[in-house]
Amino acid sequence: MQLGNIAGMLSSTYWAQQRSLEEIESSMHQSHCFGLFKESQQVGFARIVTDGVSVYWLCDVVIHINHRGKGLGKVFLDFILKDHMYSGLGILMTRDAHDLYEQYGYQINKDNFMMKP
Repeated sequence: MQLGNIAGMLSSTYWAQQRSLEEIESSMHQSHCFGLFKESQQVGFARIVTDGVSVYWLCDVVIHINHRGKGLGKVFLDFILKDHMYSGLGILMTRDAHDLYEQYGYQINKDNFMMKP
């Protein structure tokens, strides 16, 4: 994983723009991390937090701005979510890309979801 590239991509997002390099690195150590590379350059990042049995949280999914709109997000999610470990309850929080995530069975569920900001 290329920490500098990951930090740059996350700094362009609405959800992680305020995270420090140290916070990003710490979150990576506590997660299963995935990278998408073009040649030797990291152009995508995602991480999963899980108990390894019944639940996982897909988070920090990001494709570099210069590589968006080319179908890379779908290829990336196909690769990540093929693992049987991620067949239980999947949690995802996002304000955008709903059409993409719905292709993987995610549904908006405002009735049962609670969050402590």
